[in-house]
Amino acid sequence: LNIKKENILLQIQSQSQNEYVQYENVLIYKEYDYVFLEKVKLILTDFHKENSLTETGLTVNEILGKLNLNKISYGKEYLDSLLLKMKSKNFLDFKNNTWILKGFNITIDSKTLEEINWLEKKFLNYDIQKPVLIDIEERAKVKSVSKDLIKKYLHYLIGKNKLILFKTDIIHCDVVNKYKSVLLAELEMNENGIEINEFRSKTGVSKRLAPILISIFESHGYVLRSSGLI
Repeated sequence: LNIKKENILLQIQSQSQNEYVQYENVLIYKEYDYVFLEKVKLILTDFHKENSLTETGLTVNEILGKLNLNKISYGKEYLDSLLLKMKSKNFLDFKNNTWILKGFNITIDSKTLEEINWLEKKFLNYDIQKPVLIDIEERAKVKSVSKDLIKKYLHYLIGKNKLILFKTDIIHCDVVNKYKSVLLAELEMNENGIEINEFRSKTGVSKRLAPILISIFESHGYVLRSSGLI
């Protein structure tokens, strides 16, 4: 049809002025727009309840999927506009590329804080040994702390830079920083590098933990391994 978009919109608006919401390239019934707005709020409310120790929320694509708008050609464009409108109306905030409810903050009760601190200390106490999550989970069971809670607490501690997740291993940041300082001091005195066994003898770090630490240091650009030397 050889009809301009502006003319179509004018015709629609003249017939039912208050029934539609117009976005840049999307026209939607007001009642449907309101339903989607309320669904977004409900989705994020449920997410925050399930992830009460997570500061971030859901990405636009995650919300898109939960609304089943990913099956509609203009779904993404519509949702982007809706989320921006909700932000302008102080329903939502945008944090770390995710959408959260306006005013959402992590609240930690005394019992939860005690359990989080206990978990952090367990990782710290491993020091020269490689932490064993199964052992920690078994000890947590005695304290009636479930695996699901341990998972949430770990996510929180990693987000707070108390723990480092490297591939499948979790190490306390203080342990990583302590032995990083020792290694860098050694490398200053040995321009040609040192062997991993020398690093172990200087620190007492276990055979299982040493290669993990070296890999972490290398991934952050602190060291470079070559021909068996650090």
